[in-house]
Amino acid sequence: MSKCNKNGLHQAVWAHRGDIVTDALAADKNVVVLHISRRGLWQFEAVMDKTNNKLYIMISQDNLDQRRKEYQLERTSTHYVYSLLHLNGDQDTSEQLELLDKADDEEQRIKDCVRMLGEFADQVDEVIIESVTYVSGIAVKANLNLFDSQYNLIESQNISNMLLDNNNITEENSLGDGKPDNSEQNKPLVKLRKIKKE
Repeated sequence: MSKCNKNGLHQAVWAHRGDIVTDALAADKNVVVLHISRRGLWQFEAVMDKTNNKLYIMISQDNLDQRRKEYQLERTSTHYVYSLLHLNGDQDTSEQLELLDKADDEEQRIKDCVRMLGEFADQVDEVIIESVTYVSGIAVKANLNLFDSQYNLIESQNISNMLLDNNNITEENSLGDGKPDNSEQNKPLVKLRKIKKE
């Protein structure tokens, strides 16, 4: 399934992406691909650029939107992105931020960062989130996003031009979200007759 990622079949697409990222960056001595296990359930890959102390993580745009909504409602989150955004601190934002963080919440975020990043936890200056939008399983848009520690968007750069040309990708090497559109192949098991009303 994957050489470096131990996710199950359901996460096989992300595991495949982990392999691609690991292989593509293997020769670069200034970059380290971190294979971060999340409590034994699954893992994700993060890319640490040692030249600028930036940590890059990938997430689908839908998942990122859900995590931001979750934070807006709860003012906390157990998701790894929320923990890692702690490292960004409160960047310069045009809005005045509310200081609603609880000491326990911040302590948990710090512990989670140390658990995930190990020796790199104190080396990260910024966490950059690459979010990808999918339509029918095909990556159609990508952005590099900088958030502050409270999920406030500071800066976003469209990098859609860097997506692979979907016309030249084999299914085996696809970076899609693993949700093929089988609507044409799905046939009903039974046909129901319409009931005529008199």
